[in-house]
Amino acid sequence: MRLFDVFTGLAAFLCLAIPSTTFALSEGTPVPPGQYDAIGRVNGCSGTLISPTQVLTAAHCFCPGDKLGACKPRAEFKMFGVHPVDNPATSVNESAYPTDVTIPGTLRFHPQYSQPTWNLNDFAVLDLDMPAYTKAPSVQPIPLQNPIVMPRLGETLWLVGHGHTGTDCKGPRQKRWLALPTAEVIAHAVRFIQPGRNACPGDSGGAVLDQTGRLVAVISWIGTETNTRPTHTSYNWIAGLPNTPYGSCGWYPVGRQQSHVAGAAWCPSGQFLTQFDLDGDRGLDDHDAPIVGQARCCAPAATPSAWSQCNWVRVGRGSHQASGAWCPAGSYITQFDLDGDRALGGGDAPIVGQALCCRHASPPVNNWGSAAWWPVGLQQSHGAGKAWCPSGAYLAAFDLDSGGQTHDSPYVGQALCIKPRP
Repeated sequence: MRLFDVFTGLAAFLCLAIPSTTFALSEGTPVPPGQYDAIGRVNGCSGTLISPTQVLTAAHCFCPGDKLGACKPRAEFKMFGVHPVDNPATSVNESAYPTDVTIPGTLRFHPQYSQPTWNLNDFAVLDLDMPAYTKAPSVQPIPLQNPIVMPRLGETLWLVGHGHTGTDCKGPRQKRWLALPTAEVIAHAVRFIQPGRNACPGDSGGAVLDQTGRLVAVISWIGTETNTRPTHTSYNWIAGLPNTPYGSCGWYPVGRQQSHVAGAAWCPSGQFLTQFDLDGDRGLDDHDAPIVGQARCCAPAATPSAWSQCNWVRVGRGSHQASGAWCPAGSYITQFDLDGDRALGGGDAPIVGQALCCRHASPPVNNWGSAAWWPVGLQQSHGAGKAWCPSGAYLAAFDLDSGGQTHDSPYVGQALCIKPRP
């Protein structure tokens, strides 16, 4: 059983329970009894109960040599100081006395956990043999954050783990928390860099929480910096949702007129934009938005359906920063109305005036799943190469960067890639 309900009340409680102290796990304040009971140990590492039957942790804790084939198949999740289920066969009310509760389960590992990029997909899920509430009914899972709500650079996040303590990380293990600002946020990593304030061995697999109390990353690599793996990139896999790769792909001409007017979708019905071949033709104006020479359109591997609804959505200055998706969940970008607004500067990349967002008729998609900003760069922006997103993910927004070229059409610094989920 895989349950990913939205724990609204729980998230509100966790938001109030987030500590204000900014100590490191190695030096900081122990977690008070009754807080973060869903964060326990999985063998020698930490792990978080994210649904009644699932614990999220780090794959490297169970895979010697970072090889997927050598991973352990089973593990145990241990919760500390929780109230167990009362045993009616005894005269004592066991539920009144906190104790440690252990539940075994079967491990599954991210399919891309292997060299040379094993640490980029350092996720494992322990599928428990029984729901946690049958052993510890008061323990509430900590839900995953919605994948389109991503950590931001400089945002303070809370790390919780059962690691070793002390400035040298050689002290006894204890559940502790720390609050740190993010130093780097990229597709596969959220990094924290503060000398003397870091996670310790045993914290691997532990939780990284945002201010709502939801899980946004898993502690992965520990050294002079603390590397964590964001859950939004692998949300679909963690949730056990199917990954549908691209089917057929083709290049379709766009040209001058269609690049600058709000007309029909550039792709055939049921296909998705996955890349552009930008052509900086200055025939219209040196400072105008570029002409899109052609658009790469990919159909899902499953039978595509027609578009049922299309709407123009304003974008504006959001086209110059890594913010949220331009289209509402379940709608896909199919065309742009490029507006060369000169307010930002003559050589700047253009503002995207609005995006045409189309929704599938069947099967309907109501939510976004795994999401990440993927680097694109100068070469891929100006050539007819491969799709910018991994297979099965679709373009949702751009972070436009002109690269310092005075009158060039912009190059796309990075693209927001999102997979659908039911």
